[in-house]
Amino acid sequence: MKTSLFKNRFMAPILAVMLTFCLCFSVLPAAAAAAVVQPAAVTATAAVGLDSEAAYLSYYFDIQLDKEFVSMEAYAEALLKLQPDHGLNQLAPEHPDYGVGALDGVKYAVIAANMKELALVYRPEKINAALEAAGAAGIDAAYAPYVACALDLQMITPAQAKMAKANNQADIAYLNRLLMAVAEVNGVSRNFLGYTDDADIYAKFINAYESFELFDDARLADIGSQAVINQITTGYNLKSSHYDARFLPELTLIYGHSNIKHAAQILGLMQSEGISAKVQFEPKVSIYQYLPEWGEPGEPTPTYAVKTINENLMLAYATEYDMVLEFASKEDMKKLDGLVLNYAKKNSGEEGKALLAGSWWQPLYYAHVEMGDGYHMLYDNVITNGNYSLHPFSLPEAKADVLAKFKAIDADIDIEQVPIWCDAPFYRYLNGLPE
Repeated sequence: MKTSLFKNRFMAPILAVMLTFCLCFSVLPAAAAAAVVQPAAVTATAAVGLDSEAAYLSYYFDIQLDKEFVSMEAYAEALLKLQPDHGLNQLAPEHPDYGVGALDGVKYAVIAANMKELALVYRPEKINAALEAAGAAGIDAAYAPYVACALDLQMITPAQAKMAKANNQADIAYLNRLLMAVAEVNGVSRNFLGYTDDADIYAKFINAYESFELFDDARLADIGSQAVINQITTGYNLKSSHYDARFLPELTLIYGHSNIKHAAQILGLMQSEGISAKVQFEPKVSIYQYLPEWGEPGEPTPTYAVKTINENLMLAYATEYDMVLEFASKEDMKKLDGLVLNYAKKNSGEEGKALLAGSWWQPLYYAHVEMGDGYHMLYDNVITNGNYSLHPFSLPEAKADVLAKFKAIDADIDIEQVPIWCDAPFYRYLNGLPE
C-alpha cells in the first residue's frame, strides 16, 4: 500500500564525500551532478477513529463502505479483502441483502480473523465472565461466544460489546472498527514497534537496530551500479518491503539517519514535548560510490562492505534506517519540523550550541502528502523487484530526464515516480545551496 539535483557540476566531489554522512541519494540531471435489517432510527455506533480508519481501509484494501446502508454481502466482501486465504466458505451470509446487525458484525469479524474455533471452545462460565465484565451479559447464546472472544482479543471494547447486545443496525464507524480489528489480528495492517512514549520503546529500538544486516538484490544492484557509471546518481537506497510500516500516509513522516543514539534522542525529544506517535524502524542499505582517496576499504562486516564493480568503480554498502512515525494528528505531525530545526540541525556560527547526538547539517525527513510551509516537493523514483526497491530522489524539473535515463539502462524497468515533500535543509542540499 495499502512512495536532485545540483545545479553546479563542480560540487560533485564534495557531495560524494558528504554522502558518507547524509546517505540518502538523488539522481542527477543532464547538467548537474549529485548523489543522492433495514435502515433504523437507532444505530450501533463506535466513537473512535472514523476518519482515520476509513482512510486506512480505503488506502490499503480498497474498502469503502456505504455511509447510509451496509449490506451483509458488502460487509462479507470487505472482510474477504482482509483475509483472502482463510475461511472463505464461512463468510457467505445467509441473507446477503440484509443490513448488518451489530451482533452479526462481531460474529463475522471473529470468523474472518481466523478465530472461529477459538470462540467455539469457550465454556459457558468463561463466556459469562467476559460479558458480565463488559456490562453485556444476556447476549443470545448463538452470538455470545463470538462477542466474548472478541473482547478477550481486544477486537472490541466493552462499549462496543454493549452495542452488540442491543443489536441495532451497525453503522459505518462500528463496522470500520471491526474491519480494522480483523486486519490487525490477521497481521495485514500496521507493522510497528510501538509508540514513542512507551516505556520499553528504547529497548525495542536498540534490539531492532542490532538485528539489521546488509541485504541486496541482484537485478537492482545491476541497475543501480549502471546508474552510477552513467552518472545518473552517485548513490541510492535499497529497501525491503518486509519492514514496511504500512502507516496512513496522511499522518506519517519518514526520518532518515544512521545513528541509533540520534533516533533514541529524537523519540525522547518528542516525548518531552508531549507528542506521541506510532513508530517503526525500517532498515535500508545506502549504496554510494567509494572514492580511492578514502584509502583501502576495511574488512566487510554485517552492516558495511565495499564491493568492486569494475576497475574504475567501487560501491560502499552501509546499513542505515528510516524511522517512520504516524502521528495522532496533522498538528502533531507538523511540530517535528520545528523540533528538528531547533535541536537536531547543525548551523554555521552555532558550533557551541547544544544539539542531539549525531545531528546533521542537512537532516532528512519527508512525507507523502503536502505539508505546507517549510517543505518542498521531490520525486522518489521507486524501482521495485519482488520485495526489494531502489530509491533515488530527484527534483520535479528532472522527472522526465531521470525516467529516460533509467529506461536507457533497462527498457523493462518499471519506475514509479512518487511525489514526496521534504524538509527545507535537505531540499537546499539537493540544490547545492548552503545549509
